[in-house]
Amino acid sequence: MTARSTAMDRVYWRLLGVFDELTGQPIADAQVDDISTGTSTATTNTGTMALSFADTSGILVRVRKLGYVPQLHFVASPLRDSTPITIVLKPSAQSLPLVVTRGTSLRTPADTVRKLELAGFYDRRMSTAAPSRAFVTRKQLNKVTVLSDLTAITARKFCPNNTYIDGMKVSMPVINMPNRTTKVFRDGIDALLTPDEVEGIEFYTISTVPPQYNATAPPGAMGVPPCGATLIWTR
Repeated sequence: MTARSTAMDRVYWRLLGVFDELTGQPIADAQVDDISTGTSTATTNTGTMALSFADTSGILVRVRKLGYVPQLHFVASPLRDSTPITIVLKPSAQSLPLVVTRGTSLRTPADTVRKLELAGFYDRRMSTAAPSRAFVTRKQLNKVTVLSDLTAITARKFCPNNTYIDGMKVSMPVINMPNRTTKVFRDGIDALLTPDEVEGIEFYTISTVPPQYNATAPPGAMGVPPCGATLIWTR
């Protein structure tokens, strides 16, 4: 037993053993903290450790490990007493029944663009509630001469109040008409980009917009209604 000497007597470091309540197996890397000082150490692969910072007056320690219910114990290292202390931790996590899901992927090797991959385009196409037609790739873009024509193909509209180009929020172009209020056109996107400059587009309604792009604005000029979001990824 490891010990330390004093001028008068020998004080033994208290040995702790931490074990799993269900299996009886030792728990490695269980953290043992001195509540009063914050001093901390951990158990070895055998689930044991010599608590060197516990003195003869005793300390309150917390023993914890991810997946187990933490415990508090009063531990002292008295003179001439080397009796080990066994601590049993109860697992806190419960195993859930296996759930098997089946789905059809919309993605093929030919439908993988590195930029869209890094932008999370394909992940959102599989995980969000937006339908497949809300995700436009070069296949659809090659069919139009201006971006606003995509509305007829996808039945989805550009969102002038919440548009992002390569992850940056942008404002739609405006036009000043004599004797009329400034107006944001639905097809204002055509003044920003052409189909040849775009790699992919994501159209979201208010109910399907991903949380990180959920910045729906109030109605715009000329009563343009609020909408979800439009994400545009350039080539």
